[in-house]
Amino acid sequence: LAENYPPPTPCTKPISDSLLETQITQLKSNHIERDRIKDAKWLISNSCLSVFLSGKILAAFDYDDAKLILAEFGYDYIMDKANFLNLLNSFYHKTEKEELKTFYSSKTQKQIKP
Repeated sequence: LAENYPPPTPCTKPISDSLLETQITQLKSNHIERDRIKDAKWLISNSCLSVFLSGKILAAFDYDDAKLILAEFGYDYIMDKANFLNLLNSFYHKTEKEELKTFYSSKTQKQIKP
């Protein structure tokens, strides 16, 4: 089943803290991980987020594999891509941290190539 999320668009005004906290509270209330990930993807794709705010969303998840899915999904949507690796602080395990670094390297290498 294909997931339909809007394409990334430039954003200039991040989502308000109060709205984000409301959305995160709703995420936490859903106990089915697959649905929580889907809802978080919707939030990411429909909000103007910084890396800091993305980290708040990741903090709503207990497992690094879910956080990795969301961090990689959110890369194209965040406004301050240069700070992306700050999300490493959201992870507990070295494996997922290394995967995120590899992902970031692959994204930044594609931008450099002519």
